[in-house]
Amino acid sequence: MTSALPPTELLDGVVRVLEPAFRLDRLVAATAERVVYHAWDRLLKRHVALHAHLAPDAPGRAWFLRETETLAALDHPTIRHVYAAASAGSFAYRTTNWVEGESLADALRRGPRPIPTAHTLVRDLLSAAEHAHARGVILRRIVPLTLMLELSGRAVITDLRYANWCLPNVPPEERGAGGAFVAPEVRAGGPGEPASDVYAVAALVYYVLTGHEPDADPARVVPPRQLRPAVPAALERVLLRALQAAPAARYFTATEMLEDFVSDAGVFQGLAATPQLAEAGFERRLRRALGDDYELLEEIGTGGFGRVYRARDLALERDVAIKVLHPSLTASSASTTSWAGPGWSGTRWSSCPAPISPSWSSRKDRSRWIRRCEWSTRGSRRWSTRTPSGWCTGT
Repeated sequence: MTSALPPTELLDGVVRVLEPAFRLDRLVAATAERVVYHAWDRLLKRHVALHAHLAPDAPGRAWFLRETETLAALDHPTIRHVYAAASAGSFAYRTTNWVEGESLADALRRGPRPIPTAHTLVRDLLSAAEHAHARGVILRRIVPLTLMLELSGRAVITDLRYANWCLPNVPPEERGAGGAFVAPEVRAGGPGEPASDVYAVAALVYYVLTGHEPDADPARVVPPRQLRPAVPAALERVLLRALQAAPAARYFTATEMLEDFVSDAGVFQGLAATPQLAEAGFERRLRRALGDDYELLEEIGTGGFGRVYRARDLALERDVAIKVLHPSLTASSASTTSWAGPGWSGTRWSSCPAPISPSWSSRKDRSRWIRRCEWSTRGSRRWSTRTPSGWCTGT
C-alpha cells in the first residue's frame, strides 16, 4: 500500500540508478523520503525487499542509515535480515529478506487468532527480544502493521526505526509513537529497557488473543479471559504481569517471561469438569494429544465409553463436537469396534446429535480414539473418528 508518493521524477531516478543491479517489480510503500520495492536481485538471484532513502540532505538520511546498522547487528529468524546496503547516486538503499505473507494487522481483520498462534508469538518474539538485548538493542516498539506473519506462521519484526540505537535520530515528537503497544516509559519518550520489550510483546499477544488493544492505562487492562474465556489461564497470568505499569513489577528479561510461560504452558485452561481422582490429568493429556488441531471449550456429555467436548477446529475456525474413548478401553477390541460403529451406547447428551455410519479414510496417526462432529444448524452432520491408525469419516 502506498501513501504520500514522492515526485514521479524522483521515483524514475531510483529505477534508473538501481535497475542495473535489481529488477524493481512493485512499489510496496512510499513516504516523502522513503520507498520500499519488491525487487529481484540480479546477482544473488532471489527476491528482496529494497528500501531506499531519497533525500540526501534531509535529517531522515542519518536515521535510515542508523536503522540499517541496527538491523545488520542482529541475526535472528524473527528479525528482518539485511543482505546488503550501499549508496547509489543521491540515494541510499538496503536490501532485506522479502517476507511472503501478511501483516498481523491484516490477519486480525479476520478476528482474534487461534490460541496456538499466540503461543508461537510468545516464543518467537521473546526469543528475538532476548537476542537483541544481548547485543544492547532495545526494540521499544513492535506494532501490528509492521509485524509480518510468514506463510509458515512465523512472525518477522520488520521495523527497528524506533529502537534505542536509533533514538538520537528520531524526531522528539515521534519518540513515544506506538500507542497502546509500547510501554508507558517508552510512550513518555524514554530509551526503554528489557522490561519495556516485555510489555510490548505482551501487548501484541493480548491483541492477538482478544482482538482488542490493551488499555493504554495498565491499571484498566481487562483480563483476557473476560473477553475470550478459552484463553489459557497460564497465558493470562503471564500477560497481566508483563503489562504492569512499573518496569520493576514486570519480568526483568524476555527470558524470564518465556521460562515462566513455558513452565506452565501445558495448563491450557481450567478443566471443563472436575475429573474423578482416578482420571486426574485426563483432560490435560487430551489437550496435548490434540496439539494445534483443536482447542477444547467445554464438556457437553459423558457416557460409559468416554466423554464429549465442544471444541474449536483451529484450521477451519469453526466449532465441532469431539467424542473421546476413555484410554482404559482402547485395548479392548469389543470397545473399539463398538466405538467405530454408528452408535455410542449409554451417552448422556447435552446438545450433540448421534452419528450415522462412517466410512474409513486415512489422515494421520494419533494415540487416542476420538470422534468429531461438525456443529451445524442443519439436520445433516459429518463425523470423523481419529484412531491410532488414522481418521474415520462419515456423513
